Amino acid sequence: MTTAKKGNITLSKGNMKLDKSILIFSIPAVKTCPNCRDCAASCYARKAEKVYPQVLPCRERNYSATQDLEQFEEDMIALIKDTQRKAKKHKPSAVRIHESGDFYSKEYAEAWARIARACPELTFYGYTKAPWMLPEDIPENMNIVESVMPGGEVNFGSHEKVIKMSKEYGAAICPYGKAKKTFKCGTDCKACMRRSRVVFIEH
Repeated sequence: MTTAKKGNITLSKGNMKLDKSILIFSIPAVKTCPNCRDCAASCYARKAEKVYPQVLPCRERNYSATQDLEQFEEDMIALIKDTQRKAKKHKPSAVRIHESGDFYSKEYAEAWARIARACPELTFYGYTKAPWMLPEDIPENMNIVESVMPGGEVNFGSHEKVIKMSKEYGAAICPYGKAKKTFKCGTDCKACMRRSRVVFIEH
């Protein structure tokens, strides 16, 4: 996995699903998720922490870096801009906030909003089950998908369930559940960067 680092902060560049032009920042699953009571036991993000020994320590270092938000903002902005300057190919076009983890405090979410404003040429996006943590003033280049539908359902499930939620709430359907390995998020589809409601077929 290709990474960019500054201090204790590590950004990865793409993964099996995401295009390499997408920078990814992650913190530990569950412990940073305010609303994970119903999904902690089956959390997909924890699988990587168990399978790959280097993943959890990296996420813990990232989380530790966020404890000083002023320094975190400064370092993150510098890291993003430095990564842009040095890119010979796969020039960063977006930042995925949290492959694992969530906005664990309002102050932390507000820090990300300020980082996004400082990098207006990039799209920042992520998902949350704790929308009450989000800042009131979210910049135009930052899109957060709420993972819990208005009726209380999680935005993930069988094909039949997802079709129903899509129709009921006007949500976009992620095509990855059908296309899988032939599909790249960020190039083949940008719904999560633009839509407030996206639903996912289990895969």
